[in-house]
Amino acid sequence: MAKNKRYHGIQMDGQTMNVPFHFRKTAQALNFFAIHNSTSKLNVTKAIKLIWAADRYHLRKFGSLITHDFYLAMTRGPVGSNAKNIAEEDDDYIPADILNYSSQILEHIIGHSKSGRVYHEINSKSKFENDFFMDSELEAFEFSKNKFLKMEIGGLINLSHEYPEWKIFKNEIEVMGEKSLPINVLYFFDTPQPSDVKHDEFSLPENILNINKNNFLHEMDLIKR
Repeated sequence: MAKNKRYHGIQMDGQTMNVPFHFRKTAQALNFFAIHNSTSKLNVTKAIKLIWAADRYHLRKFGSLITHDFYLAMTRGPVGSNAKNIAEEDDDYIPADILNYSSQILEHIIGHSKSGRVYHEINSKSKFENDFFMDSELEAFEFSKNKFLKMEIGGLINLSHEYPEWKIFKNEIEVMGEKSLPINVLYFFDTPQPSDVKHDEFSLPENILNINKNNFLHEMDLIKR
């Protein structure tokens, strides 16, 4: 049995919201990017960044997260903790029924660099099931794929470091040595400084962001009642 219940809930204002984590959607999101990767194996760090980008896009443009994941600020940027644990088949955190589902569609591969560092990769084992998703969610996947899939992992990590949901924790992670800190998903609505990101792919008019942020807050408020 999983030791941690973080596969439930969205982190917001210091609270974990009582919103079920969408594990099937998340596993299929990993599958989507694995299928469209130009090589046979997709690095898990890169896959997690692609899901972050899709979630960020969808929350800002449509007012909801695709995955309902518990996001953490970690050394390599914003991380959907449950997506990472599914991709790495970490049974310390993810229940057996979820891993059983994901293992039917994803192959998990462990590799070792020349320096001895362990890294994780995934490969698709089945077709992408788009019936799980709304058209807006598929749009978000296409956005992330088209904008970021061809980027090198290092470049994608560095880019994610410039967005407010990670940058607010920069000192605690890089100077104080914190390994992971919960991200308030409302930071996804914030826009980076032009000096940090020259061309913000997530840019939207302020009035659209305000409408979608208010709709999201209203939905979360209803859940808290």
